[in-house]
Amino acid sequence: AVMEPEGGWGAVAAMAEPEPVFRAPGEDQEFASLAGFFRTLHEILFRPGEFFQNLGREGWAGPTAFALIVSSIGLLGALFWQLLVLAPAGDTSGDIAKLLPFQGLGPGLLLAMMAASPVLVLANLGVGGICWWGSVALVSADRDFTPAWRIFCYAQAGMALGLIPFFGLLVAGIWVLALMY
Repeated sequence: AVMEPEGGWGAVAAMAEPEPVFRAPGEDQEFASLAGFFRTLHEILFRPGEFFQNLGREGWAGPTAFALIVSSIGLLGALFWQLLVLAPAGDTSGDIAKLLPFQGLGPGLLLAMMAASPVLVLANLGVGGICWWGSVALVSADRDFTPAWRIFCYAQAGMALGLIPFFGLLVAGIWVLALMY
């Protein structure tokens, strides 16, 4: 006698297993916060296709915190390198100042921008995220804000390249755009 399941073999096939939910390493409870943060950063910078293809659609707080931290650090790095060049030169840096991203800003204003960098980054995230969501909503049927916000926030991982001396902010901007598209 063959043992058949109670509802027949069709009942077994109809029982669908839930799809595994992909979480960014920073959102996964299995990782410590700092380890998850760096693992997320590594995944985005070195395996962006796989990361964004498997990115879940739920949750906005983790991606927002990630973007705020990475973007603030990248902006602080870019401002630091400019301050490092301008401070010893005493505003007589000559031709090198023309190559820097924040031309004409004195050391005092650079320090003020460094202090305000989290607020500047938050404003950039808000305006940029809404513009990104609007552009996605215009060209696709998906008008849900959270998935677009998650992509925009995680794409800010490119801002970590702002730590590269002098040209890091330019490279970071290009990489952020590449990650978004």
